[in-house]
Amino acid sequence: MKLLRKSQDGVFISVFAMATVLLMTIMISFMADRVLNLLANQADVFSQRHVYWLSYSGMEVLAIDRFSGLNLGPNNYNLAGGTITATGSTSGLHNGGNKTNVVTSKGSDGNSVHNLKWTIGNPVYYALSFDGSNDYVDIGNVFNDVNTISFWIHADDITSNTDQVIDLNGTDYIKVVNGEVTVNNIDSPTYYVNSVSGEQTITAVDTWYHVMVTTATGINVNDMDIGRLEGEIDFMDGLIDQVALWNTTFSINQVRSLYIQGRGFNVGTFASGNLKGYWPFENNANDGSGNNHNGTNNGATYTGS
Repeated sequence: MKLLRKSQDGVFISVFAMATVLLMTIMISFMADRVLNLLANQADVFSQRHVYWLSYSGMEVLAIDRFSGLNLGPNNYNLAGGTITATGSTSGLHNGGNKTNVVTSKGSDGNSVHNLKWTIGNPVYYALSFDGSNDYVDIGNVFNDVNTISFWIHADDITSNTDQVIDLNGTDYIKVVNGEVTVNNIDSPTYYVNSVSGEQTITAVDTWYHVMVTTATGINVNDMDIGRLEGEIDFMDGLIDQVALWNTTFSINQVRSLYIQGRGFNVGTFASGNLKGYWPFENNANDGSGNNHNGTNNGATYTGS
């Protein structure tokens, strides 16, 4: 009888031990699944955050470059932790030859994908984009006694290039040769670049510079072109904006005042009594001085910038 009871106790203990082991196995398996699911969820969250910041970083990079170098794409930037893909639209509002007003940036890391879209409104500033081959604006006869020429320029090449900026009459003209503003047949010119007297150097591409040239000897502007020198093979390669002519010279304080106003300033209100021509290129080549010296655009592109 005692042996039977001991045998029964042994069976009970064995069954209890097996049940305990089974229960513990089930619990461990359940907890392992929970841990794995938790880790997977955390990895997914991390991946989603990662691709968001990749796409955000792509937008930041493009914004710093102001979309000036953005091809239509896709443009892929491969990083250690993933890929940024940037794509521009073809709407035609911005950046001359590389126009876009919608930009998308996609971040991906093999597990997740996130897209950001940036829709740009109408440009604040407009300019005229010249292709360096055959674009120009024909202005014609303006005034026979011009003393000051002012313009903003955004060159595409300053190392091995001659940009014909403004031809006043076939013999008097302004050009940029390898980054240096020079004139021909203009008597005793005073140069200003970004309001610095005597400065002639444009030091960087894809950057706006304000240029002014003054002379005490009046210039007969009777056959004006912007973007070319008639009869020559060189044309302007880049952007030109806010071209203006006055029949007076300016003090250094006036030059600085005009420069500080920036490209958005309405030059038509600056020394307007002496203003003989003003072309802001707001989607046309019309004269903003009120003197009706409207130009004819030959191939150049109106663009936001």
